[in-house]
Amino acid sequence: MKKETNKTSKSSKATKTSKINNKTTAKKVSKQVKEDKSKVVSNETSTKKSNSNIKLAFYAIFVIIILFVLYLVNFKKPKTAVDANENNVISGMLNAGVASTEGVALLPLPESFKVYKQSSSNSSATAVLLTLLNYYGSDRVFSEEIIEDMKSHHEPFHDGTCVNQVKEILTTLKFDLYDDKNYKKVKELSNASIGASLIEESVKSGYPMIVGWNKEKGQWSLVLGYDNKSNTDISDDEIILANTYDKSNKDIALRVKTSDFMARWTFDDFFAQEPSAQEKKDRCFVIVRKTK
Repeated sequence: MKKETNKTSKSSKATKTSKINNKTTAKKVSKQVKEDKSKVVSNETSTKKSNSNIKLAFYAIFVIIILFVLYLVNFKKPKTAVDANENNVISGMLNAGVASTEGVALLPLPESFKVYKQSSSNSSATAVLLTLLNYYGSDRVFSEEIIEDMKSHHEPFHDGTCVNQVKEILTTLKFDLYDDKNYKKVKELSNASIGASLIEESVKSGYPMIVGWNKEKGQWSLVLGYDNKSNTDISDDEIILANTYDKSNKDIALRVKTSDFMARWTFDDFFAQEPSAQEKKDRCFVIVRKTK
């Protein structure tokens, strides 16, 4: 009897132990399943995030490419001649006391054209050079301080800016220059003499011309246009100059009678004192073309 009781007790214990083991195994299996599900969900989330990051990177690259293309298109957009009545810059310039645009020759000014103003009575050359650089779309990396520093390397040192300083700076900036010694090498200018005809032909050919004249001692100016009044009599002709010197006048250009300009196309005795006495003073000009 005792033996049967012990057998029953042992069997009961074995059954309980088996049930406990089964429960433990079930819990482990359940836990493993949950962990597997968690890993699957985590992997799916990671995959989604990875795909999302790839899409964002793709869109970012696409936007950068579009912006770069737009930059190239705008940066390399050629300057072309425009109708004077359609371009606000030019029409505003012509409307300053002008009744008609007939007989007017103008440089092909870009719509973004800007005239730099002088900071002092001695900085006309600097303002003109910055305006010229703007015309050619090269003024972004230059400032008045940089141009003034470039001027300071000229020897011998003297007050004001002579034509040699202007040419030295433009040569450093890799422009093609033409002055009284070599301007006839330019086919369009070969028949012009140094005077009103050269100024007019330079404008018609689209080549900016920098001139040094006697306006309140010495003044450098950039020629933007020429008005021959549609006749051959130069007595009423006008030269259109970039207005770098008159801060009170908001117009980008001023008109000067050709006859008055010709009488003042000299620096007179501005460079009379040593060591600058040998600097060229009459009919100073530089015709500037961008190097091809």
